[in-house]
Amino acid sequence: MSSETVIGIDVSRDWLDGFCLPEKQRFCFQNSPDGHARLLETLQSMPDGLTVGFEATGGQEWVL
Repeated sequence: MSSETVIGIDVSRDWLDGFCLPEKQRFCFQNSPDGHARLLETLQSMPDGLTVGFEATGGQEWVL
């Protein structure tokens, strides 16, 4: 059985708040171009086979 990395990201106007399982890693980036770049760097450093889900409010997730 392989372990899968699952990431949930709460997208608000100002922040991207995330939690990663099974690592139990938390992260928080600004919802801005710089924050998006940092999020991508973080995701690219993780093992293959990521599942990422967004909980968005009012269309704030569209840029991602």
